[in-house]
Amino acid sequence: MDHIITNTDDYKIFDKLGSNKKPGPKGWVRAFLHKNPNFLGTPFFEGENLIVGNGRELVGQRIFNVASPGHTWTSYTISDFGVGSGGATVSDGTPIIADPTLDDVGLNNPITLSSAYDAESSSSTTGVIKPITTDGSITLMDGEYGTSTYYSKSKCVCVVDASEPTSLGAGESQQISEAGLYFTSGSTNVMFSHICFAPKWKESDSILTIEWYIIC
Repeated sequence: MDHIITNTDDYKIFDKLGSNKKPGPKGWVRAFLHKNPNFLGTPFFEGENLIVGNGRELVGQRIFNVASPGHTWTSYTISDFGVGSGGATVSDGTPIIADPTLDDVGLNNPITLSSAYDAESSSSTTGVIKPITTDGSITLMDGEYGTSTYYSKSKCVCVVDASEPTSLGAGESQQISEAGLYFTSGSTNVMFSHICFAPKWKESDSILTIEWYIIC
């Protein structure tokens, strides 16, 4: 099932990121938990993500089409995502959110979404790595090269559908508190970006949609 999702306030995201002078590629994430596939509602999380060390190295390799010592990722592309339950803990009712680091290579605690999906290469956890375009989409957006917006941007819509995780039964729920983007070649995948947020509980009839913007 395709999810056609339109938002009219994207400019606020790009204004925020355009004013951020931190070097390197960067990203912005909005996450929604909803039941109507065509209506997202209000995001339960919105904020910047961390592009990890391997992700930054991928950008360098792809720009120059030259592999670095130890890694050959010139043919890899961002195409998959995964979610996990290791992004936060709760103490006395207060969520304590983990800090992603440049050294992250995988999710802290990956969640198996479906046996039809690939394993996360870093942990060998099966069924974690879902192709973005299975239910979502990848869009390259027009660049804006004005006074403060020197960037190109892409938007990945990552969807954990109502039937996922497939292990969920009626009345059951799954805690989700982290997500990752992956660049892939065949069944080999490497984490590109990692985000952690306060725990949300997904039931078998709800949809988790993550809008993941990458700005370069």
